[in-house]
Amino acid sequence: MKKDVLKLKILASAFVVVFVFIMLVSGSGHHSAADVAQDISIDGLSLNSSAKDIETYIESQDPQLICSRQDIEEKESQNELRPRFRRWKCIPNNAINSPRLTVMMSGETITAIEFSARYDTSEKVDKFEKVIRTVHDKFKNQGISFEKGINKNYGTYVNQEKPNTTMQKLYVSVAPDCEKHPILYNVSLTAQKNMNNKTYSATAIIHSVDQRGECQKHNS
Repeated sequence: MKKDVLKLKILASAFVVVFVFIMLVSGSGHHSAADVAQDISIDGLSLNSSAKDIETYIESQDPQLICSRQDIEEKESQNELRPRFRRWKCIPNNAINSPRLTVMMSGETITAIEFSARYDTSEKVDKFEKVIRTVHDKFKNQGISFEKGINKNYGTYVNQEKPNTTMQKLYVSVAPDCEKHPILYNVSLTAQKNMNNKTYSATAIIHSVDQRGECQKHNS
């Protein structure tokens, strides 16, 4: 009898371990290359940010940015409702240590972030290099091929180190999946350091293009 009880306890423990393992594996599959693109944070802004986040970022810059804003209300055109379109275009007051920024938003969704900045110290570019390496690893873990032509989701990664100069450059294209995420993502991140003339720069371009229309054409 005691042996039977012991066997039941062992089986129950084994079931719990297997169940937890299955939950962990299924949970880890929740993320995708599209999620990685959505979550990339550029100086605190990402495709997940809101209009309020953009305004807060602009107001936080010192020296202040010089910004123009475009706001086109949603309207019906050729029997199709076009969502509200907003664009923030900012240039720095000071060419050094202040970003140049363009953000575009369709409805409540950011569709483009374009960021570039030059600095007179390497501190921020050092951090951006770490961001690039982390993003590269995340994309690779989600099946992005860094050999062009292997599959529809691909990327290129360059890490150059020369005497007194370094460059990291990452480009990734995430093709749309009509069932899971009908969005095309293009990501370009570059960090450069030139210790000879003490110039340090960071550039980020993240675009998302809604492909629902194309998906509907293929399905029809």
